[in-house]
Amino acid sequence: MVGVARLEPKELRHLGKPPKWPAHNRDGMITNCMKWLTALIWGAVSVAALCLQPTDAQPVTLRQPETSAQVKTEIVRCGLADGQVLVGQEQDSGEEAVWVTTTGFEPSELLLKCVARASLKIDDTVYFKDEVIERRYQRLYETMSELQDVANSRQWLQKRGMLAGMPFPEPSKPLSDYAGRVESSCGIMRGRLLIALNDHLITYVPTAIGTHIVTDKQFDCVMNTTTAANLGSFRVVIGFVGKELISKTSK
Repeated sequence: MVGVARLEPKELRHLGKPPKWPAHNRDGMITNCMKWLTALIWGAVSVAALCLQPTDAQPVTLRQPETSAQVKTEIVRCGLADGQVLVGQEQDSGEEAVWVTTTGFEPSELLLKCVARASLKIDDTVYFKDEVIERRYQRLYETMSELQDVANSRQWLQKRGMLAGMPFPEPSKPLSDYAGRVESSCGIMRGRLLIALNDHLITYVPTAIGTHIVTDKQFDCVMNTTTAANLGSFRVVIGFVGKELISKTSK
């Protein structure tokens, strides 16, 4: 590693300044030209040296991401013992996750909701080792997660003055009418992005995604408008067509 000498400000005053040119002296002019170039080079090096020197300014502290250990702390506050909440890794992804053991007692719905809120707050995965309790917890978690998404999307619309006129599906009208009103509210021509395949399923026009037909901002608008409407409460699903999506509409 090449070391850089520390130069005091007074030693830098002459660096980077061109010397005075002597009149009618060709050789002297060449010599001084070389000196001038050397001065410029050393000036650049000196500036770099000053940039590398420590200063009295405090470093910027970046906010560290929340960890599974912090999720554990939140979950313990729900009324569980410290030994019942374990931090480990998911078998498939290898990412950190939290496991909860409930041996000897049946957790109340209030406790499960508290755990779900902690998981949503810090955005970390929580599992219950008991399969029956895990299924109960996952149902609660999914419902609370969807409601949080609805609230976030409504806040997005409110900031843009779009919440009051947000469209909802109307049982007396075909689902295609709702899809068209969503497109219109986001500045998209009807039928350019959304297709209602039946009374319960809306999907996207494949050729519109990632093209000039629909901008990123317009797509964000559609996503937030449909999420804010809580389509699940109307037994409507929106997304890309697939086996899993089709199975949801048949329930």
